[in-house]
Parts: sequence; structure tokens; C-alpha cells
Amino acid sequence: MTFRASRPTGRLMVALFVLASVAGCGDAEPVHEGPVDRETFIATYVDLRLSALGTPTGVITEAERSRVLEEHGVTGDDLEGFAQAWGSDPAAMKAIWEEVQRRLRLAAGEDTASSPAVPANIDAH
Repeated sequence: MTFRASRPTGRLMVALFVLASVAGCGDAEPVHEGPVDRETFIATYVDLRLSALGTPTGVITEAERSRVLEEHGVTGDDLEGFAQAWGSDPAAMKAIWEEVQRRLRLAAGEDTASSPAVPANIDAH
């Protein structure tokens, strides 16, 4: 299964990595206080990607995006707020992305035994 970024979720990931890169340049301690917790962000993002991948075009519709967000009790602004809150911690953002990828591979039936582990301390905030 090939993973193609849909426009809304693709833009979100670009924003996540830009925020992580820019915010990660300072000496400030990472701040992990955002509108949603790490698990909610990951689960929501994975479900958004799976919904997009379930379409012939690989692009999620606005109606489906709204349904997934509502199912998780979040908004698009919540997801962006999460990226802003965690963006100052590139190591945490990398671990989050790796977990998203691991879950997508798992959903695709791929072996995830050789996937990088997510450090346990990343979730503690």
C-alpha cells in the first residue's frame, strides 16, 4: 500500500515539521501543553490518513474529515495547536511521526517488529 498525502493532512504535516524546525532552533525548554494530548493527536491523524487512503484518489473529503475530527472530539485548530505546543521539541515530534507511521504500517498489515520504538518518556507530560 502506498501512502500519499492528501491536501489537508499533507499541509498539516508540512506545518508540523516547519513548526518543529523553527521552534526547535531556540534554547527554550519544550512546552507540551496543547489543546489535545499526544495520543489523541496520533489517533486522529492516523484515522484521517486511513480515511484518505480508503478513497480512490487518496484524498479525504471535507465531510469525512469533519466526521473523523468529531469522532475524536477535536478540531483542525486543535491539531494545529498541538503542533505549535510540541513544535519546540524536535525529538518528540520525530517520535510522534514514527508512531503515526508505525500505526499506518500496522493498519496496512505490514510487519512493525523492526520499526523504531517510541521512547516511553516522550509521552510523559
